[in-house]
Amino acid sequence: MSAITHAVVRRGVDITVQHFSKADNNDGDEKEPEQLPGYAAFILVSTITVFVIAAFLIQYSYGMVVATLAIVEDPQAGHYLAVNTVDTDPTANDDDINKTTPRNAVDDNTSFAIPKPITSKIRTAIRHLQSRGGRLAPFRGFGLFLLWSITRGIIGGIFAAILTPLGLNNYAFHLFPRALAEIALATVELAWVHVVISEPSTKSMWKRIPGFSSWKKFAPVVTLRAVASQLTQILPLVLGQLMHVFDIRDGKIYPVPAEGENGARNVALGMLAIFGLSLVLTVLVDIPATVTMIRVGASMLPEEDESIVPFDRTFGGRTTNALVGGSGKIGMLDAWKTFTWPARVRLVKLLAKVLAVALAIGALAGAVVSLEVALLGGGKLGKLFPNAPEKGGVNVW
Repeated sequence: MSAITHAVVRRGVDITVQHFSKADNNDGDEKEPEQLPGYAAFILVSTITVFVIAAFLIQYSYGMVVATLAIVEDPQAGHYLAVNTVDTDPTANDDDINKTTPRNAVDDNTSFAIPKPITSKIRTAIRHLQSRGGRLAPFRGFGLFLLWSITRGIIGGIFAAILTPLGLNNYAFHLFPRALAEIALATVELAWVHVVISEPSTKSMWKRIPGFSSWKKFAPVVTLRAVASQLTQILPLVLGQLMHVFDIRDGKIYPVPAEGENGARNVALGMLAIFGLSLVLTVLVDIPATVTMIRVGASMLPEEDESIVPFDRTFGGRTTNALVGGSGKIGMLDAWKTFTWPARVRLVKLLAKVLAVALAIGALAGAVVSLEVALLGGGKLGKLFPNAPEKGGVNVW
C-alpha cells in the first residue's frame, strides 16, 4: 500500500501546488514568483521530518513489535506477569510486579480462568515490554530491522540492475527483485522475530542470526510472504493504470491529468477503488502470509531463549524438537490454522488502532503544515515551492 499512498499524496500535492501557483501568477504570465528566505523552507522541511519520524516510530513499536507479539501470544500457555496488576496500579515498581501472583495460577479452591492477553491493549503491551527490557524495549530489534532494510535495498538494486539490461522494465519486474532480496535475507528476518518475542539477551545482534540450515527451513515461508506482499502492491498499481488514475513508466508513477467535466470525480473514484483493493488484499492476502511467517519463525526460537509473552512452542504438539528427529518448526498450514479466531480479532483491532493513530498524525501534520504555509507563504504554496510540481514521476520503489 505504500506505493499507492505515495502516489495519491504526490498527486494531491501536485494539484495543490498547481492551484496556488496559478493564483500567484494571475496578474500576468511574466511575473516571477516571490521567493521567501531559506528559513521558511527549513521550518517546513523540519516540521515534515519530525512528523515522519514520529509516524515511523509509532508504526515500528505498535504496528511491528506489538503486532508480532500479538501474533505469537497464547494466553493459555505458561506462567507470566499479571496483566491486571500492571494495568490498574501504575505506581507499582518492579519488585511489586515480580511478587504478584500470576493470574493463571490456581489452587484447589479456585477455578481456572483464561487470562487476558497482554497484547489485548497497546498500553498493556508497552508496559509489559518496558518492565522486562527497559524504556527502549518497544523498539527492540531496531538494529536488525535497519540491517535488513538497507541490505534488502542493496540486493534488490543489484537484481534490478541485472534485469533492466534484459529489457524487463515493467514495474512488476522491478518489484520482483525486492522479493528475491527478502528471500536471501530470510535468516536476518528470522533473527528479528526471535529478538522481538524473547526476553532480553546478552547475545550480540550478529550471534542472533542463525546459519544456513535455518535459512533452508525459513526461506519457503518468507517466499510466501514476499510474493503476497508484492502482489498486494502490484495489483492496485495495475488497477490504477486501467482506470487511468496514473501511468507507470520506467519504475515511476506519473499522474494522468484530470480532463473533461467529470475528470476530477473520476480520479477521486479511481483512487477510492485503488485504496479499497489495497485494503482487501492486505487483510486477505498480506496479513495471513505475514502471520504464517512470524508463527513459523516463533516455532524456531532457540531453546535457550525465553519468550517475553506466553506461547506454546510445540503449537499443540504439532512441532518436534530437531534434536529428537523432528523438523524443529511448525508447518505453514498449521501455523495459520493454530492462529485462533480470538487472536485474529485481537490482531485486526490492534492494526485498526495503529491505522487510526497514523491517520491522526497525518491529519495533525497536514494542519500544522497548512498553518505554516499560511504564515510563511501568505497562504500561497507557490511562494515556498516556486518550481513545483516536477515534471518527473514518483518512484514506485
